[in-house]
Amino acid sequence: MCIRDSGQGSPLQADFAPTTPMKVDIDAIQWLEETLGRWDTTLIFVTHDRVFLRKLAGRILEIDRGRLFDWSCDYDTFLKRKEAALAAEEQQNARLDKKQDEGEGGSRTRRGSRRR
Repeated sequence: MCIRDSGQGSPLQADFAPTTPMKVDIDAIQWLEETLGRWDTTLIFVTHDRVFLRKLAGRILEIDRGRLFDWSCDYDTFLKRKEAALAAEEQQNARLDKKQDEGEGGSRTRRGSRRR
């Protein structure tokens, strides 16, 4: 990992070597979190580290099934809102499936009665 800061207001740049395993010590992680936490401009990062997200994220952009979602909240709020959105989507899909099943059942009955 290489982190550069020119100190002249230019963007902080962090480069990670994708072919090497990331083994960063605790001091380096704390330094990175503190440094980025003081950054006063937009910071874009991609991470799987939930602790890192909890400490630094104030807005989450998510790409899900080809769509972009803007969650203007911290990570814990994002998790709650995402869970609620998925539950609502699941309920909507269940209602649509039920309507479709009822519609197909009704049309089969009607078609079947015409043949008789």
